[in-house]
Amino acid sequence: MICVLNDDNKIINILNVDITTADNERQYYPWNRLWEQYTDVEPFDYAKNRYINAAGARIC
Repeated sequence: MICVLNDDNKIINILNVDITTADNERQYYPWNRLWEQYTDVEPFDYAKNRYINAAGARIC
């Protein structure tokens, strides 16, 4: 999947393709959301929740 960005580096569209064809396209990561700032660095909270879920623990 590919994220299409505007001039402010915000995601304006998410495409279901594998190859970027323009300068404003970046690889999609699951923590990216439409209309938010694009980042290719995994946020700490996302990584923490991913590790907790992989361990099978439940957050109360």
